[in-house]
Amino acid sequence: MRHLLLVLLWVLAGCGGGTAPVPIQTGFAEFGQSKIYYEVAGEGDPTVILIHGGMLDNTMWDEQFALLAKSHRVVRYDASAHGRSALPPEAYWDHADLRGLMDHLQIEQAALVGLSMGGRVAIDMALEEPARVIGLVAVSPGLGGYRFASEYHVENRKMMIAGWKSGDFDTVVEAFQREWTDGPNRRPEEVDPRIRERVRLMARATVQSVMEGRSLQPPAIERLAELDVPMLVVVGELDMPGIHEIADLLVEADPNAELITVPGVAHMVNLEAPEEFDRVLVEYLQRF
Repeated sequence: MRHLLLVLLWVLAGCGGGTAPVPIQTGFAEFGQSKIYYEVAGEGDPTVILIHGGMLDNTMWDEQFALLAKSHRVVRYDASAHGRSALPPEAYWDHADLRGLMDHLQIEQAALVGLSMGGRVAIDMALEEPARVIGLVAVSPGLGGYRFASEYHVENRKMMIAGWKSGDFDTVVEAFQREWTDGPNRRPEEVDPRIRERVRLMARATVQSVMEGRSLQPPAIERLAELDVPMLVVVGELDMPGIHEIADLLVEADPNAELITVPGVAHMVNLEAPEEFDRVLVEYLQRF
């Protein structure tokens, strides 16, 4: 059942005076065991779908959603078990949820922009439904089947698991922040506190129910030779070494892939360097 609501969004960054508001269509796409919250704004080709990272939600794309709505039909949504979307009762596949959302919104083909888990989902979709992906922007991308093995990751993962077991969810969120907001090369006090707080609020709201969907089988890491869609890979200079390794794997495998490294930032590229990220994103989308 579809639930729709029209609200207003000021589409220019900073909400400058005299700017006309753009209507946003919001609702829930319900199919199978999934109930996916989404927002749609703007007009223009190609349609762009923004896919958030794990333990985050669709609001991580606030600036990009507003910007792209000026020239594209743009969609953002909460993945299952995140934000306002439902926690499925059984195992699920994130790329299948994306396909179901595209079917619900009658989107035949789109450019996908995904960060971290969102990058993994976009890659899985490009492997399973290449005809429906006109282009892909993989930001700090995850990759199905890849195993992070650095000592920094192992220590933060132990802290997160201990926090989950004890019900100390603030510790879980802080371990998440240390790995994915700060990165291995910075102390928390070296990161813009506004960025840390924004990530903290999203992660804290999600941490008690978060669950990531299954990856493809065989996983994407074993199918990279099949990738044949235009792809822009964007990574932060200070991100985890595993993310840089994934980026290199993607660029080596896909003859249509390009790599951009943004200096001075870690995993949350679009939050830490929005002006640079937006410039790169808009220029890339103009090719389609």
